[in-house]
Amino acid sequence: MTTSSTKHANLIMMSRQFAIEKEIEYLSESISKKDVSGFQSTAPRFEEHVQGGVSYMKFTGVVRDLNHGPLTHTGQKLDVATTVGYFAVMTPQGVRYTRSGHFHLSTTGEVINTDGYPLLNEGGAPIVLEDAGSVVISPNGTVSTPSGIVGRIKVVEFANEQQMNDDDLKGYYSSTDPESIPPQYQVYQGSLEGSNVDTVKSLVRFSILSHRWQDSHHVQKKQDELELEAPSKLAPA
Repeated sequence: MTTSSTKHANLIMMSRQFAIEKEIEYLSESISKKDVSGFQSTAPRFEEHVQGGVSYMKFTGVVRDLNHGPLTHTGQKLDVATTVGYFAVMTPQGVRYTRSGHFHLSTTGEVINTDGYPLLNEGGAPIVLEDAGSVVISPNGTVSTPSGIVGRIKVVEFANEQQMNDDDLKGYYSSTDPESIPPQYQVYQGSLEGSNVDTVKSLVRFSILSHRWQDSHHVQKKQDELELEAPSKLAPA
């Protein structure tokens, strides 16, 4: 095999190994977050890239599975789920969006999630309650207590959900598209949306990818050994 063809073969092999490793990376993350409320699984996206007459796969981004997870009734007053869109929360990086609706009261009365980020109302301010025991959340997101209406949970959607990213804060999305209120949506009090990770399929896929990586690594190792042995075997007696 010529030096040029050897380089091409190595490039293709490295590309294949990288693609497998990248898919394993995202699959592992999805499996690890299978119990996270509202989590949507992701997978790497690849495109064909041609260089020097060699075609190989190049990582170009992430594809998110936008299907909703199953709805589970919890009976907890501040657990909420939405049929469409995202809840808005305030994070150290600013307003971010999530489908996870597991909230509780802070010591100051703010409705916060497990990471301590406040749930926002339509005006972009935290929702504050004196007591969670008597709170009622209507299907349109209006939060009420015996004292009256406290506010309405901010639920928004975006034109291109695949362009949303959580690079700066995993699990909380940002978007360059403007917010819009879904024309039709429903908020369920006392319920949570589960993740959309199919655990069985994910584990099977993980096993298949692991075997492919091992096979690819074995082939690459053999090729490296042949290249090291070639000079001595081809040298004139």
